[in-house]
Amino acid sequence: MENNRPFDKDFLTLLLSGTELSPEQSDRRSLLRREEVQRPTLFFDTGSAERRRGEETFERGAAAESTLAAVRSWFADRQVDINDYELVETGSFGLRGAEPMVGIQLPGRNRLIFREVTESVVPLLLSRFFAVDEVTPAEAAAEATDVPASPQEPAAVPAQESAAPAYLKPVLRVLPIETFPDSLARHLLFQLGENSSASRRWANVPFIDEHPFFARQTRQVLARCAMVDPVAIDSAAAMGTYLALTRILREKRSPELLCQEVLRSGLRGRGGAGFPAGEKWLAVTRASGRDHYIVCNADEGAPGSGIARMLLEGDPHAVIEGLAIAAYAVGAKRAFLYVRDDCRLGVERFRAAADAARAAGLLGEHILGTTFSFDIMVENSVGTMVGGEETAMIRYLESESLEGVRGVPCPRPPYPSESGILGQPTVVHHIETFANIPIIFRGEFNRSSVYRFEQGHLGSSPGTKLLTLSGKSVYTGLFEVPLGTTLRDVVYGIGGGILNEKRFKAALTGGCCGGCVPETQLDTRVDYESLESVGALMGSGNVVVIDDGSCMVDTAKSLIDLLLSQSCGKCAPCREGLRRIADILEQITHPAPDPFVPGVAGPAMSNPPGLRWSDSLPLPEALARGGVIELLRQLCEVVRQTSLCGLGKNAVNPVLSTLRWFPSEYDAHAARLQCPSGVCRDLTAYQRRQKN
Repeated sequence: MENNRPFDKDFLTLLLSGTELSPEQSDRRSLLRREEVQRPTLFFDTGSAERRRGEETFERGAAAESTLAAVRSWFADRQVDINDYELVETGSFGLRGAEPMVGIQLPGRNRLIFREVTESVVPLLLSRFFAVDEVTPAEAAAEATDVPASPQEPAAVPAQESAAPAYLKPVLRVLPIETFPDSLARHLLFQLGENSSASRRWANVPFIDEHPFFARQTRQVLARCAMVDPVAIDSAAAMGTYLALTRILREKRSPELLCQEVLRSGLRGRGGAGFPAGEKWLAVTRASGRDHYIVCNADEGAPGSGIARMLLEGDPHAVIEGLAIAAYAVGAKRAFLYVRDDCRLGVERFRAAADAARAAGLLGEHILGTTFSFDIMVENSVGTMVGGEETAMIRYLESESLEGVRGVPCPRPPYPSESGILGQPTVVHHIETFANIPIIFRGEFNRSSVYRFEQGHLGSSPGTKLLTLSGKSVYTGLFEVPLGTTLRDVVYGIGGGILNEKRFKAALTGGCCGGCVPETQLDTRVDYESLESVGALMGSGNVVVIDDGSCMVDTAKSLIDLLLSQSCGKCAPCREGLRRIADILEQITHPAPDPFVPGVAGPAMSNPPGLRWSDSLPLPEALARGGVIELLRQLCEVVRQTSLCGLGKNAVNPVLSTLRWFPSEYDAHAARLQCPSGVCRDLTAYQRRQKN
C-alpha cells in the first residue's frame, strides 16, 4: 500500500525547484502523478461516506471498507505476490450516490472508474481484468533445472521464515479486454485521461467531463482529490503542491506584498460571510501584538456538509501549504486546525501529511533553511453548530489551554484580527479559503485565467466555490463550480434534475441558516450578493433540493427546531426568540386545543409553554385573522437584528424566506387549517373532527 511510504528527498527538492526536467525525470513525475503506472493499480475511494441519501458519516464508509477488504482477500487467496499489483487509498470524487468507487489502471492505459463496487461485485470485477496462472510441477522442475548452482552452500533458513521460491509463486496476468459484460458495464462510470493518445483510451467509455455531474465543474481546489495518494508528499509535489510556498520563501517575498496580492485576487472567505481575505490579513499584519495566530475552521455542524472532510481526506497537503503561506504573510508561527472529533479519517490523513511535510523540511523549524518557522496543532471542536462561530472557536481554543471557559460567541468589536487567541491578532478562515491560497501564488488564481469563465462573471465574487448538493436530486455530492453559476445549472445540470420525476419546488441554500429559493428565482447566480438578494445565503455551501411533495411551513419548522437545539443560550433574542418562533410554527402545523369541542385537546398536542392565547378568542379565529403570521414575521426581525452571533442573526432565514416566497402556504395553514402538500397530517385530522 502506498500510504506513508518513504520518498526521495532529492527528487522532491528537484520538483520544488521549478527547473526543467529531463525526459527520465519527466517519466518519473508522470508515475507520481499516476498518469502512468508500471504495474496494475487499484484506486479506492476509502473516504466514501455511507451511501444514504442526504446523510454523512464523516469517516470511512462501511461499504468502502468491505470493498477494500474483499480486494485484498481476492489477491491473498490466490497467493499473488504483493509486488505484482498496487493498492492506493485516495480521497473522494464527490459523487456520493456512486460510492464506493474503485479505479483500475493498467500499464499504458487510461484509468477506469467503476461505481457502486460493493463486496459482492469485487470477484466479478477482478476476474474480468486479471487471471492468476498456477505453476505446474513439471514447469517448476524445469525452472529449477535452469537455476545456476550457488558457489557456496546457503545458510539454513528457519522453517517459520521459509518462503516458496519466486518461480513457484502464482503469476498475475492481465487479460486482454476491450468490452465489458452487462453485469459489469452497469458499474462502469467513466475513464480519466481525456488528452491521452488513442492507444491509451478505452473504446466506447465516456470521459469524466462527459458525465453530467462533472461536465459543468471547474475543479481547481479539488484537482487532486481522488487522483493520487493524499498523504504521499512527492505525489503532491509532482502535481504542483508546495511550489508556491517554495518560491515565496526562496525569493524572500515581502509579507506586505503577499497580503496585497491576496487582496487584489478578490478572494473572499469561503465560510459564509464572504469577507475579503486580503483585508483580514492586512489588519493582522498591522495590528500590534507579541504573537500572531491562525485558526483553520474545519468544523462543519450543518447536516450534509462535507467540504472539510473532502479536503482533509483528499488533499491535506494543499491545506498545509495554504496555512504556511498565510502564516508567513501575517507573521504567525502557529496555526490551529479546529475540526470535529468524528472526522477521524480526515484528521488521520492530515496528521500523516503534516509528518511528511516536516520530514521534507516544509513544516517545523527553519522551513527550507530560512528563518521562517511554523507548525500546526490539531484541536477537536466543541461539536456544536454555534461552536463554528469565530469568537466561539477562539474562546474554546483558549479554554483548552488556559482559561477553562465555555466556547460561546463574544460581542464584537474587538474582532479576532485585533484581539483573538490570548488577546493576540488572529486570522480565522474556513478550510476552503486556505485551500485557495496556493492557487493564487501559482499564478492560476488571477483575473486573466481562472476568473475568465464563460458561464460566470467577475463582479465581487471571483474564483470557484465548493458546494454540497443533497435532497431530492438525481445526483448528490460535493462539487466545484465558478462563482456566478446559476442555481438552475446546479439543480438541473450538475444535479440531473429532480428525483422520481417530480417537480422542483425550492432550493435551500446556505445550510440550516440559509433561505429557500423558489422556482421563479432559479436563475439566481451563486454568489454572495445574489443569494442574499433573494433571502438566501452562501453559508456553508449546502444546496438542498426540495420537490413539490414537501410543505414549506413544515420545512421551516424542522429547521427552526434544529437551530433551537444548537443555540448556546447566551443571548436572550436567540434563546427566547427561537423558542417563540418554534411555538408559533408548532401551533400552525399541529393545532392545539380544539375550540369546537370544549375540554378536548387536539391530536396529541397541547398549548406550547410560554405562548398564551386569548381565552375569549378561539385559536383558529386568531389564526384566521392573520395576527399570528404578522407576529411571526415581527419576531423573526427582532431576532435577526438583536442576536449576538451569526447563528442567531441568520437562524430566522428559513422562516423569512418561506414567508416571502410561499405566503399562500402559511395562509392555508393559519386561516384554513389546511396543508396544501398533505404533509401536516394533524391539520387533516383537525378538519375531520371539525366536520363531525
